[in-house]
Amino acid sequence: MLLLRAVVDPLYCHFKLTQTVLVDLQTIFYLGRRQIVKCLLELHRMIERDDLRLFLNDLYITDLCVWAQRTSHRRLRKITERLLQFQLKMSDVDLDLEELEITARHAIAEVGSSLDGNDQEAECQSSSSDSDSDSGGSDSDSGGSDSSENTSGNRT
Repeated sequence: MLLLRAVVDPLYCHFKLTQTVLVDLQTIFYLGRRQIVKCLLELHRMIERDDLRLFLNDLYITDLCVWAQRTSHRRLRKITERLLQFQLKMSDVDLDLEELEITARHAIAEVGSSLDGNDQEAECQSSSSDSDSDSGGSDSDSGGSDSSENTSGNRT
């Protein structure tokens, strides 16, 4: 459930974050019961400070602390072995993440190329306005000469 939340929650929707959560979970279980209970108690203390999330302790964390303390070493070892063997792939999530990622990459590339094009247009407009302002001063000095003569005069 924690891994699914890390993929689906709009605030944290990032597959690499989900993989990091899995690695952290594997590490905690690999370190044993003491580390599991220590992390759960730390989480309990963090949630305890927030009145809006306090009910999560009653719903989940307290029971998980009791479970971690009462579960046999053999059962924890089996869970740890299965966790260490587990590899999460985008295709496992059933959310078409691979297709969404490809679509997002194409969209980013299109936005990037359009931004690059706009930057180049802005540079061209900026440089032409600079040359226009330079030639504008020479127009008044020359007594109103033709702008085509002025542009060709600036290029040489």
